[in-house]
Amino acid sequence: MTDKFILLVEDNPDDELLTLRALKKANVANRIEVARDGAEAIDFVFGEGKYAGRDMNDLPQLVLLDLKLPKGPVKVIVEWKPAGAQSGPGARRKLVFYTMLSEL
Repeated sequence: MTDKFILLVEDNPDDELLTLRALKKANVANRIEVARDGAEAIDFVFGEGKYAGRDMNDLPQLVLLDLKLPKGPVKVIVEWKPAGAQSGPGARRKLVFYTMLSEL
């Protein structure tokens, strides 16, 4: 694992920009990875597509997740359990999911 980072899953560029500005204003210094739809987020968490070959031990500490994502079921992302989470060092790590909804 390299450093603690946040995975932002947001399809709306305006909401992405507002979230990034808010994090910067709050002096959040963590690296932020952005997935722009559900399919990209699923690729990220499973290390597939453009994320193939990424260090699968490098997990986000926080996932900011838009509830109305195109291209992929949010449920798959929320129910994702990192490999090895049942035993070993990964057993003590917890992922925090925070869901966002910009429009009702």
